[in-house]
Amino acid sequence: MPKYTFKHAVWQEEESEEERGFMDLLPENILSHSWLNESKEMTVNILHADTAKRGEEAIWGSLIYRQNPDDKNDLRTLHFFLSTDILLTNKLDYDEDEDMDKGKILQQMDQAETPLELLMILLGAMTGSLLHKIDGFEERLRNLLWEIRVQNNKQTLAEIENIRHEILLWKNIILGFVEMKLVMPETFGRNVTDGPEYYRTSARIDRISMLIDAYEDEVNNMVD
Repeated sequence: MPKYTFKHAVWQEEESEEERGFMDLLPENILSHSWLNESKEMTVNILHADTAKRGEEAIWGSLIYRQNPDDKNDLRTLHFFLSTDILLTNKLDYDEDEDMDKGKILQQMDQAETPLELLMILLGAMTGSLLHKIDGFEERLRNLLWEIRVQNNKQTLAEIENIRHEILLWKNIILGFVEMKLVMPETFGRNVTDGPEYYRTSARIDRISMLIDAYEDEVNNMVD
């Protein structure tokens, strides 16, 4: 599978976390780690960090970045290993989402200073896709506000509950990104927060969190 060597960092992308190429690139201590079994049937995010040896810090895990609101088993997951030397991931579903343009992602990665910035660029693309979907959701919410005024019945209440369910799913998804944002300086040192890719993606994560909280408040007011 593709290996992308940029000016200052390397990204190895394998078909899945179970492929031999993915396994061969993992450090020996990760091969026996419980994460490999836990990631096979994903239900929640998984995140681990190793700071035992300075200069050889690493994080690894599995992040749910897309969830079908109608099917709990229909989800998309990023499996990854990040060290100071390399970013290793499974292959993502670029073709399913026009907001995740792989060409633009690679172009942005060519300016990255570290493998950590490569991961932040990927997370930035994922959150950008999520933000676009949330922006489209705002129109549904506005229409529902007027439905309450004109036609406040059981059907309207059912639609409110559907929207509330989607918001809860988004809150669950963005929580994983918030944890990723926090684990970076915790593991690799606070100087990583000075990088442009970390700042850009972190700001986007904060913006999505703010919007989701605001929408949740609106829906709760509708129910009241």
